[in-house]
Amino acid sequence: MNVRVARFWLWYAPGILALAAALLFGTGFALALRGSLGEPLGAAPPPPRTASKVEKAPGKRLLLVLGDSLARGTGDESGRGFASDVLESLRRRVPTDIANLAVNGAESADVRELISSTNVRALAANADWILLSAGGNDLSHAVPRGIGSPVAALEDVGKARAQMIANIREILTGLREANPDAPIYLIGLYDPFSEAGPAARAGASVILSWNAAVAETAVAFRNVFVVPTFDIFYGRADRLAADRFHPNRSGYQLIAERIVQLGGLAEGTLGVVGQRTTLPDYPLRLTSGEESVAALSDALASFARAGRIAIDEMNDLKDTVSADVLTGIVRGVDKWLWFVEAHLPRRNDGDEG
Repeated sequence: MNVRVARFWLWYAPGILALAAALLFGTGFALALRGSLGEPLGAAPPPPRTASKVEKAPGKRLLLVLGDSLARGTGDESGRGFASDVLESLRRRVPTDIANLAVNGAESADVRELISSTNVRALAANADWILLSAGGNDLSHAVPRGIGSPVAALEDVGKARAQMIANIREILTGLREANPDAPIYLIGLYDPFSEAGPAARAGASVILSWNAAVAETAVAFRNVFVVPTFDIFYGRADRLAADRFHPNRSGYQLIAERIVQLGGLAEGTLGVVGQRTTLPDYPLRLTSGEESVAALSDALASFARAGRIAIDEMNDLKDTVSADVLTGIVRGVDKWLWFVEAHLPRRNDGDEG
């Protein structure tokens, strides 16, 4: 009898207790999953966040900057970069904030991944202008560093270009889904190693082909502008930073000028120009070639004077980008004026009478 009692307490009783505990735990766990046991602790979890517009300060605009070290302004000894120059130009017209999410070393795949995030989509949805620089690191990272087969190197560069174009297409698609209207300025690639020789010419040809592929991709999207930069730096080492790769202050200023030029609203129809011009009407009753040349000379001189007044106004406003653009225009007009005045006869009072 004692052996049976001992066996019950040593073997059966613990097993029965373990089975009861398991049943109790399982029942409680099931009820908890169904939410039918007790009161919930705290409020229900919030629904997942969806991309929505970030509220801006009343009356302010937003400039969104995405991309790589070029968009970040690396190499600019002043620390500004083209984004700050564009921001300064925009602030001359309307109060504007900036969100610069560019990352040094980022490839187009990194920018594509960034665009997929909810917060960046929300910023893009609320942006009034978007600056995008991507693709330069894709190319530089695809070029082999060691000595290898030229055919294999070209294949690697070709594969990198195809992937970059696919990424650019996804980036623009994502930005347009978030914001159908804001203008997007896609910065073109340039050649920082523009030296003489067959190898340099081959490198320039590759970069130009990448730029052409980017331009063809951008055409499919509304209000997307490719900003050409190749001519700014080709053969111009003086516009590069100490690393001989990124632009310096002068180089970034010229990129900003291109962006500002593309961002302006051109109202250049004959009717608008006729209504707004301050130049005198061209005389209709001129009877000689000399009179026509003199009238054209006066018109060009008047235009150049108006341009110089506008340059002074931009300098007073500290809008150096617009001042540089106007300076280039006035220089061209001065050249035309010199050509025209060369056809005016020289007067010699001693020959008269």
